[in-house]
Amino acid sequence: MTQETLPLEVCEKAMEWWLEIHSLDVDPRTLAAFHRWRNETRLHDIAWQRAEALAGQMQAFRQAGDSGLAKRALLAPSHSGISRRRAIKSLGLLLAAGATAWTARDTSLAQRFTADYSTGVGEQRKVALSSEIELALNTRTAIDVQQRNNQWQIDLLRGEVLIDTRATAGLLMRAAGIEAKAASAQFSTRLFDNGSTLLSVYKGSLQVSTGLGRDTTLLDQGQQARFSPHALLERHPLEQASAPWTEGMIVAHGQPLEAFLQDLARYRYGHLSCDPTLARLRVWGTYPLADSDQVIDAVADTLKLEVQRFTRLWVKLRRPERTA
Repeated sequence: MTQETLPLEVCEKAMEWWLEIHSLDVDPRTLAAFHRWRNETRLHDIAWQRAEALAGQMQAFRQAGDSGLAKRALLAPSHSGISRRRAIKSLGLLLAAGATAWTARDTSLAQRFTADYSTGVGEQRKVALSSEIELALNTRTAIDVQQRNNQWQIDLLRGEVLIDTRATAGLLMRAAGIEAKAASAQFSTRLFDNGSTLLSVYKGSLQVSTGLGRDTTLLDQGQQARFSPHALLERHPLEQASAPWTEGMIVAHGQPLEAFLQDLARYRYGHLSCDPTLARLRVWGTYPLADSDQVIDAVADTLKLEVQRFTRLWVKLRRPERTA
């Protein structure tokens, strides 16, 4: 995918053409006009390629052979009152997001197809490596697994995994420069976009090594710690006895709103955010992951905020507008 920056108006036009081309009643004249537009400039062709890639992210809203449904799902908001023009404008922003966002998307797609085990958006999966080792993969997760000299090694490529091991030969977990060894333990490992890794120990203990000198940290049951590839960053007690996501829940214990929304965004397609002035508001509660839109509405109601939905793929929380 090209790294070139595209003008917003070109991106909006590409999304408008995507909606036209995927209509059930598209006619030859429209197709001809589209091909003329696409071939006019190199930027038009690049914008169209991005529009096609974005459409691939909407498979959850699409049914085979029903392109009309794809169009309806794209434009249909959770609440009424959105215009076609406004929807196209918002989707154009996604295309103009820049090279970093698209590189990250391409990397995650590659991992999805090449990893030994993986999950998509909102998907969770259980894997039994042996009678002594069971795994649970959270949303957007990819891992590689191998066995050497009777010891299992798990490499976390992205996302979050819960490991329950009773292997007498021990197990090695690797993620972003750290290594964690366990013989009889239950623990989760989560890899963040900034390269840090969060380890949570629910049973047993872990021996965690970091840095070129392989500095060692011992984590016991009931402890949680975040590591950079080089060192221990912070350690504190766990606030729950099990991983909430394995029970279909997301929990906030006074979490900043911005961080909570970033966590929730892992379970849904599209963009989820809040105004920067709201980032430090605290969120409390336990919410079911089955319907992320309900979670958003519940949090907004508690904090007296307004949910701004441009499309199903673009949601933002903001303060209510004052009326005269």
